[in-house]
Amino acid sequence: MKDLSIIVLYGGDGGEREVSLRSGEAIHKAILKSWDRTELVDLQGLRLPGNVRDDNTIVFPALHGSFGEDGRLQDLLDKQGVIYAGSCARASRNCINKSTTKDLAVAANLKVVPGFMFNPLDDVDLDHELKALGDEIVVKPSEGGSSLGLHFVKGKQQIRNHLEGLPHGDWIIEKRIQGREMSVGILNGKALGVVEILPKSGDYDYDSKYTNGLTDYEYPARITEKMHTAITSAAEVIFRACSCRDFARADFILKENGKRWEVFLLEINTLPGMTENSLLPMSAMCTGRDFDGLVSEMLAPAIGRFQKKWA
Repeated sequence: MKDLSIIVLYGGDGGEREVSLRSGEAIHKAILKSWDRTELVDLQGLRLPGNVRDDNTIVFPALHGSFGEDGRLQDLLDKQGVIYAGSCARASRNCINKSTTKDLAVAANLKVVPGFMFNPLDDVDLDHELKALGDEIVVKPSEGGSSLGLHFVKGKQQIRNHLEGLPHGDWIIEKRIQGREMSVGILNGKALGVVEILPKSGDYDYDSKYTNGLTDYEYPARITEKMHTAITSAAEVIFRACSCRDFARADFILKENGKRWEVFLLEINTLPGMTENSLLPMSAMCTGRDFDGLVSEMLAPAIGRFQKKWA
């Protein structure tokens, strides 16, 4: 173990590069406090750096979005026999695609937000599809994260204009459910604390997520014990349903109607952000874990797999 090197892969050339740079730097700084042999590598292109070897390297991926989270990076690591932190390739593919995630959630008896898949190239009866969703919708890419491409649209004509102007590709169109947005981290299959997201604009988009001061957070969320149990149980269910490993973060809408309430899954993220505004560290703080301790726990299962491989 004395020659074991931990390489944090971050950056990349996708749309979430800036968030990835901040996550990678924070993770690397935390690892350095307990592990001398660690390196921060800005991954350029779709290939592994030459110093990644199966016999002396553990990779901690901090790449958000395409390549890092869609299973391709994990496939490359698996082919070379390299141990890495986080979910496997299959789980990554399950979670990066929001439509697949919703299918797995429904099969696991979780509630999902009503909606449909849309590609501007397809022949879609928009009037029919939109009829059940009402006059407020959420538009987001089928794959991706960090709220890139996320839009909240209101009004029949504005909705039609927005959808007809979308670039080619797969999009998720969902009903806008007015409720309380919640997020919960999962470590080794067990849910951490629940964070409530309170954007001052009312819309938790990219700017609200990554601009200091535009969103408030309550952690732990001010909810009843029954609500907490329902949200954390749903997080653990979707973690298992998507075949996740080590860590993840799940997001939900809590819709209250008097004394009745429902929990709707929004998505699950296999490589959640680890910046100063990130939700997973907040969720961990609810359970007494500081940032350094959280990173250590995120990395520990991979170290265990490495030790088992070379025992």
